[in-house]
Amino acid sequence: MVFFTVVLYVLLFALCLGAIISVIVYVPLFIYTIPYIWQAGERKLKEEATFMQTVKNARAFYKSKKLAKKLAKQEPNV
Repeated sequence: MVFFTVVLYVLLFALCLGAIISVIVYVPLFIYTIPYIWQAGERKLKEEATFMQTVKNARAFYKSKKLAKKLAKQEPNV
């Protein structure tokens, strides 16, 4: 009987740990993609991309914005 109780507690602990880790990972990713979704508008959302594809597109979007800002700060070569 003790064995089953220990197994039950381990299973419950694993489920709780998995839920906590998924919240820690996916909530920041969702917050990271909110500006991209606003910027892309409904046009990109109609393509039915998965959540991870949206994160990938958001990363590319932020990298391009960062590069554009960096290039705008440079002085032109004359």
